[in-house]
Amino acid sequence: MEEGEDPPEGEGEGEGGPSTAFEYASNFREMMQYSAEDKKADTYIPIAGNTYRYWGFGIPEHRFTTQNFGVFSILIVQILSPPACIIYNLFKMDWENWHFGLSDWYYIPGSGNHGVSNLSKHVVATIFLLMFTLNGAIVVDSERIASLKISAMLDALAKTKPEFLKDVNLFWLHVGRVLNCIVVLECCFIVYFAFVLSESPMDVVFNALAVTFLYNLDDIDGEMGFITDDDWDGEELGKVYYYAVDPVMMDEELNPDNYTPDEINNCNGMRNKYGSWTYRIAEPLVYLLVIVLPLDAWLI
Repeated sequence: MEEGEDPPEGEGEGEGGPSTAFEYASNFREMMQYSAEDKKADTYIPIAGNTYRYWGFGIPEHRFTTQNFGVFSILIVQILSPPACIIYNLFKMDWENWHFGLSDWYYIPGSGNHGVSNLSKHVVATIFLLMFTLNGAIVVDSERIASLKISAMLDALAKTKPEFLKDVNLFWLHVGRVLNCIVVLECCFIVYFAFVLSESPMDVVFNALAVTFLYNLDDIDGEMGFITDDDWDGEELGKVYYYAVDPVMMDEELNPDNYTPDEINNCNGMRNKYGSWTYRIAEPLVYLLVIVLPLDAWLI
């Protein structure tokens, strides 16, 4: 079988033996691709949730609960903590001695200021900053796709089953989009300043982990545990989305290339109609930081 060719359906599925993906793949890459396709055939791509979507969909039955107060505290932390960290770092920076160049990278054997720790700190910080900003870009992109799906689904349900949306609060969905983008951008700057001010490789690692914790706070089944997977069924929501949006994507003017709902990100018509302005601004900015911040950290 030629590389990249789809495996025949319904063949090679013996009990207790290798899967179809394994039998027809010529390498691990193809095996993973075929396996993912097999899973998609039986399941629906989940729509990831967060605390803002949880409120936006009107899922909480009661307002004044311990869970809701906990979720509200996450909102306050994500609004106040990043600016507070940035302001702290701005005042802590020694701007008079701030300069571009590699003068602080040089290695002097046995030196207390320019020894192995100083050199490794710069190397680890630059790599971590590149990794962190790239992760931020991926987070923004995945949030954009989830937001695109949710907007398309709500618009379709508003026409076919409007009573289903009586508890939906679009305000919190908008807050979630804006705040998620802002927090990712702010965290990239926080990590940059923290790395510039760090004194050892350990400071670099712990600062990166601390900031990652900050922008993952609002995730379903996240660090705080206020909202778990029992409160948000992403797979069921993905199924509802698929069947709600599938008729919309039958429109040849909107979807001339016949993309499926799972491929909504590839459909220009759907992206233009349901895409949010927040991601159109945030995504280019994050990719700019992927280049600028590691380069700046490397030259300081």
